[in-house]
Amino acid sequence: MIYFTSTKLANLFPRLALILASLSSITNANNLVLETSIPEESPAGTMVFNLSHQIESHIAKSTSGSKISLSSCGISYETLRLSGARDAWQYFDIESKTGAIRIAKGQRIDRDKLENSKQEMILYLDVIVIPPSKLNPSNPTCNNIPSTVKIQVNITDINDNKPYFNPSLTNKIEFLESDQLGKRVQLPLANDVDFGFNSVWNYSLRWPSRPEETGPFFLIIENFTSSDKLFPVPIPYLIQNGSIDREMKDKYQVILVASDGPGQTAEFDLEIIILDGMFISM
Repeated sequence: MIYFTSTKLANLFPRLALILASLSSITNANNLVLETSIPEESPAGTMVFNLSHQIESHIAKSTSGSKISLSSCGISYETLRLSGARDAWQYFDIESKTGAIRIAKGQRIDRDKLENSKQEMILYLDVIVIPPSKLNPSNPTCNNIPSTVKIQVNITDINDNKPYFNPSLTNKIEFLESDQLGKRVQLPLANDVDFGFNSVWNYSLRWPSRPEETGPFFLIIENFTSSDKLFPVPIPYLIQNGSIDREMKDKYQVILVASDGPGQTAEFDLEIIILDGMFISM
């Protein structure tokens, strides 16, 4: 089922024939697919796309390449919504005469809430191009416009969230005196609802008691990749690289710092506990 908006009831019926004429040619007309990108949380009124300019550019490239103008053609634009699909038009307004598409009043696209489990957010806008009521022999360009346009709007992520550690994570790391050098323990992972470079990108350690020394431990980062992720996920490990003696020192305090790409950070206090070599943790 197809239904339309942006058309007032008073002028719906005079235009209905033109709309149906456009729809009847969707399968065999020169239907145009365009693409653009905007940052999430762009304010209301932000220009997203100037459809007339893009159609002019498309026609110019596909014909002689000379500059053209659709301003005298008398075409107009109607939004097309398909039932069962995401109503992307709820976020946008279109000017029927110019095809200018802007963020709608009162709307805010937050991709972290709408698509927090996905790596990309794409909205599709379908537009019907209503031709002039009469053909214009003196301006064949006006008779060569696409009947429909599909616009792919990529919503790009901004760094509007900091990394964070779940407070329920355990902050105790255990090593035995008898552990061999090179033993490694995975450290807690931070979360970040942002995506890619704006998400967790690196980890580091800070030793508050003696910042110039790391004790018998150091940090390594291994990047985990999978087919369902475009960016690797950093995994921090604590490695024992020196002897430990619980009679000399039975615990170490260290701060794990998670950083996103642009530099926002989160901290998590860790306690490294040295156990007797015969101790078996239950």
